[in-house]
Amino acid sequence: PTADPYHYLHWLQTGKRHYPSYYDRLKKSAACAGFGGFFVPPWPKNPGNVINRVVKQVLIKLNLKTNRVVQWDSWRFWESLAAGCATFHVDFDKYGIGLPVMPENWRHYIGIDLDNVQEAVDRIANDPEIIERIATQGRLWALEHYSPGPTALRFLETIHQNEITDNLKQEKYLTVGK
Repeated sequence: PTADPYHYLHWLQTGKRHYPSYYDRLKKSAACAGFGGFFVPPWPKNPGNVINRVVKQVLIKLNLKTNRVVQWDSWRFWESLAAGCATFHVDFDKYGIGLPVMPENWRHYIGIDLDNVQEAVDRIANDPEIIERIATQGRLWALEHYSPGPTALRFLETIHQNEITDNLKQEKYLTVGK
């Protein structure tokens, strides 16, 4: 643990996983792998479902692939975006990853098509400056859409919309009941 009271508090609050040196290294890095999650069959929708696990085992035995990723949301993905690193992950569109505000592949992050990794390698080799552009645009995108303020506003809008929907349902119910 650090002797610095501010960082020590964060170290305690994060289950002893807060290291200022990690964030310093990340801010000085050109790129970072933010991969996370695992592949699941497209049916049934609930990846924890027993049927889904059985289907997944069958796919593995038959050496078949799926293009649906769940639990993709790693801390490193968000940390690297905020630090200004070009962030590598799977291609969100191809692998069924959804967010309220989606990043654009090759603008905000580098989304890899695991069926054609060489395409990404070639693209970077042909345009080495793309790393810096994506790092800058990714950071700006993350701060604009996922820093505390925008996230809180999106949450409040969701709650407000639910209140409107609930009130409309209530009014309809009361009107029908008369």
